Amino acid sequence: MASRWESMSIHPQTKAARAIELALLQFNQRSWSDHFIARLAAIGVSSLFVWTLVGPRWGAFIAACAVVGFFWDTYATRVLHSTIAEFASFDVAQARTKRASMIAIVAVGSAIYCLPYAILALAPPPGAILGMIFATGAMSLIIGQHVLTQSMSLWTLPTPTFALAANAMTLAPGWPGVGCAVFALIAAANAYALATAAWRASQDLIEAQLELEEAAAGLDRQVTARTRDLAAAVEEARAANEQKSAFLSAASHDLRQPLQAATAYMAVIESRAEADISAIATKALTALDVTNDILGSLLDVSRLNAGAVEVRTRDFAADGLLARLRLQFEGAAAAKKVQLNFASSSLTLRCDPDLLERIVANYVGNAIRYTEVGAVEVNCAPRGGFARLSVRDTGIGIPSDKLASIFDDFVQLNNVARSRSNGYGLGLSVAKRVAEVISCKIGVESELGNGSTFWVDVPITNTAPAPLELVGAKSSPPRFVHVLLVEDDEMVASATILALEDEGYKPKHVASMQEALSAITQGYRPEVILSDVRLPDGYGPDLISKLRMELSSNTPAVLLTGDTVLGKAEADRIGIPILRKPVTPRVLFEMLNKLNAIQ
Repeated sequence: MASRWESMSIHPQTKAARAIELALLQFNQRSWSDHFIARLAAIGVSSLFVWTLVGPRWGAFIAACAVVGFFWDTYATRVLHSTIAEFASFDVAQARTKRASMIAIVAVGSAIYCLPYAILALAPPPGAILGMIFATGAMSLIIGQHVLTQSMSLWTLPTPTFALAANAMTLAPGWPGVGCAVFALIAAANAYALATAAWRASQDLIEAQLELEEAAAGLDRQVTARTRDLAAAVEEARAANEQKSAFLSAASHDLRQPLQAATAYMAVIESRAEADISAIATKALTALDVTNDILGSLLDVSRLNAGAVEVRTRDFAADGLLARLRLQFEGAAAAKKVQLNFASSSLTLRCDPDLLERIVANYVGNAIRYTEVGAVEVNCAPRGGFARLSVRDTGIGIPSDKLASIFDDFVQLNNVARSRSNGYGLGLSVAKRVAEVISCKIGVESELGNGSTFWVDVPITNTAPAPLELVGAKSSPPRFVHVLLVEDDEMVASATILALEDEGYKPKHVASMQEALSAITQGYRPEVILSDVRLPDGYGPDLISKLRMELSSNTPAVLLTGDTVLGKAEADRIGIPILRKPVTPRVLFEMLNKLNAIQ
């Protein structure tokens, strides 16, 4: 019968402690401790034999000694069970101490059981014979049971060995008795050898059990880790899907509004007199500008999520960036009668200036938009090893419970009616994504009613900064005149040609790769090439490479595309700038002016 304590799941922290615990469990299973009926039967049978064959007094003596041993064994059992039950709380040193105590208790128990067998040597015949039989049986039990340690049997074998030798010398007095005693010692040595073999077998079982437990624990850890990873992936996918659904829902709503307005304005244009067309067309263009701004923000989000934004880190002066921002926003601030202040800074920053400008421009635009009376202050000051670019306004502020969500998509805390004059709720989410791309930390500090401060921390360097071009400065008249436009969409081509002609360019439109090459063969010499990426018979970057070979010159070129990633690798490889559709005339002319400036 297996011990009920064996089923307990105890898991000490160390392998050594676990090995001691398993040895205690094995000892408990092999001992007679839990075999109550068998123990009583052994006591009764041995006492009955002595009573019958030797005499009643000797039988009573053996029975009394056996009862004492039985109670001692009961005490040992309680100690063993208590040790096993509390084993998880022991460290290795305590476990070894408990094992030593258990061996000492068992050694005392063996002495209690076996010393009466030695005393049988003084009993009338056949007392000595019975003593030898009982001592031999005790040795057999010790061989199979006392395997807590390799040396345990050295503590428990001496008493039955002494009983065996004493009874042998009684049966054969003189030198024959001495010989019998020697044979008793030899028997004890053999018993020790067998006990050592049993201990080794026990250790093999323990090692196998430990390896099995380690393998099972490793498998459990792998299953747990894989389950945790899968759960995290499922949760991440679910959150991304919910975010995408919410994003598309809000985006579709915001896109429908200006498109609906533009459609209505165009319908009115068809039915009105020519004198009314100008004002209505202005409103239609405003609605389309709103649509274009939203699409631009959505495109930014898409490109940032797709990792399609190239980071060009360099050193530049903070004052140059602040000057660009001043030119960009001084008109909007003046229109709202909000004071716009820029503090001067001598710091040199290291990051992508264009992407950093996107972040701070979002801050400044929002600050002007939500400040009715007061000022907006833009500052750049050292903070540890970084420069903190901060934008502080005197607007309405942000509730503390809303600060965590202010950088989420389409979050507009003070635009319940979703007025277009207050933006679309994408600016700060774009700023957050851009900050992640350039590895800069951003944040906000605000108190309801006391304005807000949005900031971004940028690395500082001591190297000489490169100058930044002042966007918005007066540009020189275009030197480029002849523009080759490769566009297969007739509506887009017609609008682009009209805008180019109004600006003083002379565009030539072709709809395919073959038409473009044919025009060059016939003698047409463009000064700049505008090409869509996806053409009916080819690829925009490939076309530009072929045209440059035909022209034997590195003709300036610009790629136009509605895709977020398509063409980027090829464009980077041959050094072609990309404009993402929809492209406003202003953006197109700024790009042409840049190309003109470097020629």
